Amino acid sequence: MHLHINPHDEAPVYRQIQRQIATAIAERQIHPGEALQSQEDLAAQLAVSPAAVRKAYEELHSDGLCDGSRKGRYRVSTPELGSVEGGNAPLALSLLRKELLTQELRTARQVQHRLLPPAEMCGSSWSVSGRSYPAGALAGDFYDVVPLDNGIVDVVIADVAGKGLAAGLIMAATKGLLPLAAGQSSPSQALEELNQRLLPWLGNREFVALAYARFDPRNGTVALANAGLPDPYLLRRTGAVETLGVEGDRLPLGVRRDVSYSTSDYSIDPQERLLLVTDGIPEAVDTRGNPLGYEGFSCLLESSVEQARDATPGDSSQWLDRLLDQVSQRTGAILDDDWTAVLLEYHRPRRKNPCRS
Repeated sequence: MHLHINPHDEAPVYRQIQRQIATAIAERQIHPGEALQSQEDLAAQLAVSPAAVRKAYEELHSDGLCDGSRKGRYRVSTPELGSVEGGNAPLALSLLRKELLTQELRTARQVQHRLLPPAEMCGSSWSVSGRSYPAGALAGDFYDVVPLDNGIVDVVIADVAGKGLAAGLIMAATKGLLPLAAGQSSPSQALEELNQRLLPWLGNREFVALAYARFDPRNGTVALANAGLPDPYLLRRTGAVETLGVEGDRLPLGVRRDVSYSTSDYSIDPQERLLLVTDGIPEAVDTRGNPLGYEGFSCLLESSVEQARDATPGDSSQWLDRLLDQVSQRTGAILDDDWTAVLLEYHRPRRKNPCRS
């Protein structure tokens, strides 16, 4: 049996592994009583996290396709299974249903992707580049860019707790509420408005971590509020990298009703950039399970800051792609969590707007 991971398949890694082994069992490529490859060896062979293999085996065990042992080893269940064509209609039907579900999730992902703004947007003196890569068929992360009156622009990035259909639905609902929040007088009030509207229908352990930045190019200020996401990074023209903290409550949206968020103001100069990320990027792990970490991510930023400083206006998109490529090289191409990053650049006003707004 030969397994492989397709980086272009929107199914989670563990689901790809589970699906291929289930098919091999149904088609008698693996026989009843035969031991499955050890989790450690298979993870090393596929260059994936051991946790992904462990979850795949647990799902196979839950489906009754294999038996487990106390030592974490698994064998194909001993009752005769038959082939998909020949004798096990329940198993064949189960595999067919899973394939149909995969197709439905793929369609849902396409619809979800259309909810995101263009990957590049800009005004007369700002540009925003956004990237969002889901770990599974549906994303819990999202970002949005909301131009306001007088050239002001709101930039939002969010991470919904959990994965799958529930997180995807909460993501869509939260994004739908953003136009109401954008009318508030400050980012902190926008968070409070979102919190009040989300609370009535979010269940236990359902919440949304969200950072809200309002950029005013008339005076070069960024007003920032944060509900549970990593501190954004400010890339200075001098080459310095600063983290932008916010005082007061940092609880994600939907956790508690009486949360009072705060807004912190920062100054930004032309040719400087503001980077917002969800925690899936700094907390990404390599094939041995070692996390990149916030310190490691800061080191990557610092090593890339010369490129950011020397790049001409309009190169933000390429710089962001290079940064995420560097993270991928350190941690592997298979995602265990969604990755979302948004880069805002402040530049001198220009007569022609070269990208969509």
